[in-house]
Parts: sequence; C-alpha cells; structure tokens
Amino acid sequence: MGDNKSCKCGSCSCMHHNMGSIFMILIGLNFLMVAMGIYDEMLSAYVWPTLLILAGLMKMMGANCGCCSAK
Repeated sequence: MGDNKSCKCGSCSCMHHNMGSIFMILIGLNFLMVAMGIYDEMLSAYVWPTLLILAGLMKMMGANCGCCSAK
C-alpha cells in the first residue's frame, strides 16, 4: 500500500489508492468470463462501463482525501 507516489507517509491505508488496480482486475475478469462463456456479451456490455464510471467516481472522491496532504 505504500507504493503511492503522491503519498508522503508511505503507508496509506485509504482504499482509493488501490482502486485503479482493483478496477483493472475486475475489467479483465469481466472479459475473461465472457471469453470462457460464463456469461454472455450482453451482460458484459453493462458491466465494464459501470466499472469505469465507478473508477471515475472513486478518483473524484480521492481528490478529497487528506491522508497524503496531511503529512
């Protein structure tokens, strides 16, 4: 968790610092499940845009985080 370049403390526990990686994994899993036939492409057409919107919202909320600027 201490790999955030803007973090001064080196040990942030804020969830938004890891959200980019989490959403990339979820989007990859979404496409993998479609390729494996676990669910169809129609569902995928709704899943990955929703994940991108959530990632954007988390990024906007992360701008209000005080963990990096406080130290």
